[in-house]
Amino acid sequence: AVPISGAAVGQTFIANLIKVMLAKSKRFHFWVLVRKAVYTEMFLSKLSKLPGVHLITGKNDNEMISLYELLYEDNLIHLEITKPSEQAFKAILPPSLIGGSLLLFTSPVGRQEYENIEFLKRQDLMLGAKKLTPRAIRLPDDPKLASDFIMWGVDSGLFLKMSSEKYEFSDETIKSGEVGPDGAYKFWEVVEKEFT
Repeated sequence: AVPISGAAVGQTFIANLIKVMLAKSKRFHFWVLVRKAVYTEMFLSKLSKLPGVHLITGKNDNEMISLYELLYEDNLIHLEITKPSEQAFKAILPPSLIGGSLLLFTSPVGRQEYENIEFLKRQDLMLGAKKLTPRAIRLPDDPKLASDFIMWGVDSGLFLKMSSEKYEFSDETIKSGEVGPDGAYKFWEVVEKEFT
């Protein structure tokens, strides 16, 4: 799946990456979710001509969210290429859950996205951390290098390891209190202490 943010950042990278991936292998299918707008017309036109690309378009945020949920309910999505924005939270989901796909991040844009990457590294959920089987990886900025990495991740078994049903958070991650089954409760507990 390739969700495109409302700001439609990174369209050229995504279009080029998809073209290179399809040239390398026919086993890839891309579901591209994007809001239909003036600034996405050329992007949609390019992708509509490619085999193995399924375009899913919506008119507004609510429709995009509904379409995104339907995509995950109706399809097994193994890899998601996305910005490290609000999608980054899905690295916390175990691979066995709907939405627990592996995250392949494009370049971060803005402070929130850099902070999301730092959070994931701190929790051993992103490559570059101590853990050898992360839940998220940042792709190279060059579409050709990114496609080489994706092919290597598939062929080497890395992505298979990353999506194992036996995947578990490290003890350090659980002890940090930042993630876990009652993370939201703990978060609001800390907020309450700070502001009361």
